[in-house]
Amino acid sequence: MGDRPEQRAAVSMSQTHHSLPVFQFLFRRQIVWLWIAGSILTWIQMEQVAGSIGALLAGGVFLLFLLSTLGYGLDIIESTARGVAEPPRFRESLRANDIRLWRLGGALCVGLAILDLTPETYRDVPFLVMLALSPAVVSATTFHEPLTSSLSPIRIWQFISSMGLTYWSLRIMTNSVLLLSLFVAEGRLQILSTTAGHVFVSVFMSGLVLLMFRATGALLHARRSELGIRTLFSEEQSTNSDRQARVGELRDSLMTINKALRSEGFERAWSSLERLLKQRAYKDEPEIYDLLKEFSDRRLLQRVGSGYIAHLLETDPARALSIFDERWQESSGGFRVHSGALLLSLSAIADTHPRKTAIFQMLSEFDQLFPAHPGRLEAAIRAAEIAIDLGRYDEARAQCTVAYRYGADRSLNRLVRVEDLLRTQ
Repeated sequence: MGDRPEQRAAVSMSQTHHSLPVFQFLFRRQIVWLWIAGSILTWIQMEQVAGSIGALLAGGVFLLFLLSTLGYGLDIIESTARGVAEPPRFRESLRANDIRLWRLGGALCVGLAILDLTPETYRDVPFLVMLALSPAVVSATTFHEPLTSSLSPIRIWQFISSMGLTYWSLRIMTNSVLLLSLFVAEGRLQILSTTAGHVFVSVFMSGLVLLMFRATGALLHARRSELGIRTLFSEEQSTNSDRQARVGELRDSLMTINKALRSEGFERAWSSLERLLKQRAYKDEPEIYDLLKEFSDRRLLQRVGSGYIAHLLETDPARALSIFDERWQESSGGFRVHSGALLLSLSAIADTHPRKTAIFQMLSEFDQLFPAHPGRLEAAIRAAEIAIDLGRYDEARAQCTVAYRYGADRSLNRLVRVEDLLRTQ
């Protein structure tokens, strides 16, 4: 389901909104007028004596109104599915030669033919199947798909699977309205025996049908991504617009901070950047990281990159390692993380030769990078283990010596394993 071939009226963004109220929709002015007209015509039709001239005239007028309302209903479904909050213009629907009504009529004829060809004993089976599939056929027709596509079993299955459990809501709603309409048309409801009952049913059914159009569109809008419906407005578009505005603000702030970096030094610039990160609890960190790539001075980028890696380790370790690779390669091996704890965490998940090489280089400088850090013994042992993985045995022995200098016990299992491996080399 994509774009319709032509738009009947341009829809301004003021008409669109990511909130699509259903019940409130009934009280929009043109919907109220349509509701009133539908109620009056339905009541007049119900008051007529079957077979009379008045019944024939009323039936003709009612049929024309019903077809016009059905065409308008398809417009309501489509515009709502595309994220339009306001109802479409009724005059536009009346002026348009809506081929969708012919296609629905064709689908109805196919269904009646199937029922007629089915033995009366088994007629309930195709009827129930058609009830179950009718929302899919109507929805496909709404978006101007050809009749052959609307009735295609493959297309129907794709629609139902894309809707997921939402299709059950759509099916229950539309089937309930259809069956209730049949009960009313056949006079099976006891309430139809009085004039007051006629009035009530006329108002209720007219409102219910209009409500069904809106609710159907709202359900399709909820599954717009899965169905491939292009929206005139959606939460995604709103979010994207807000994000673009936010990125613009961040870029301006970073330009100011970058000027401070050149004139006032790294510490002053980093202090300003850290305040910017904390304003929204680091939610802007991915955008800031990407925007800093636009500046030639990479010092702030390296520092933010280190913090970004630390935060990603908690939720997306693979992404954290990818950012680490990016920083290491761009700096030609000059990148250093800002935290000893972060370095130890990275050393535990480094899984490739280049990553282990980079981590080993930083671990071998651990004492210089993080003086008196409580994790320096762990760093030395981990450096020895990685050095063995890299086949750098002399450096592994040197790291064992460092570990003993930091107070390692010779009974420490990991250190014993390292020394056992080194004796075989």
